[in-house]
Amino acid sequence: MIDAMGSAVSGLQAQSLRLNSTANNVANSQTEGYTPSTVTMTEAEQGGVRAQLQKPVTANDSSQSVENPASKVDLAKEMVNMMQTKQFYSANLKTVSVADSMTGDLLDTFA
Repeated sequence: MIDAMGSAVSGLQAQSLRLNSTANNVANSQTEGYTPSTVTMTEAEQGGVRAQLQKPVTANDSSQSVENPASKVDLAKEMVNMMQTKQFYSANLKTVSVADSMTGDLLDTFA
């Protein structure tokens, strides 16, 4: 039970970070020279998910003479990311709800 709850909570935290990253990318989509950030997720050692924000490295190379580079944000990709995040977040919420219900039922059995 606790493993399911911990796994779901780590998933909720990871999806929250992903949503924040996507929202930041959309908000900066019209900013000249902005490069979008991404979130990478890996399996945690004891179950669950570990999310890490990957900010792009910008090189200040003076040999590039682009004065106003366009933003590299793909809004279609960001919208797909938002829809996926919503579905994953909902699935993790359902897992928390079911684990809580099962824990309650187990405690009722012993009471």
